[in-house]
Amino acid sequence: MKEHHWIYILEVENGKFYTGYTKDMKRRISEHLSGKKGARFTRAFRPKSVLQCWELQGSRGIAMRVESFVKRMNRGRKLKLIENPDTLQELLYRERMLAIEITPCPPDTNWY
Repeated sequence: MKEHHWIYILEVENGKFYTGYTKDMKRRISEHLSGKKGARFTRAFRPKSVLQCWELQGSRGIAMRVESFVKRMNRGRKLKLIENPDTLQELLYRERMLAIEITPCPPDTNWY
């Protein structure tokens, strides 16, 4: 049975991006905002907005590989990905990492 995961990019107070993955997007965003269970980075720099997120079906290992792939991107490449979220699946395939189905979040999703 395949699991359900989310990959996301946040913009934080200092203008930088934070990339993460989770099984429960609403809960994880709440954790980042509370500052109690969020990542050390988001405890230091509070999240301002969810810039983009993707839903994927697969194992935790696959989700972590996708998260790592996005984290390694420079800011310019992440901005292009945020503007064109459908390209993530193609990038993963082209770079011979993964052939998986990834669905961008609807732009009007409210995670707060």
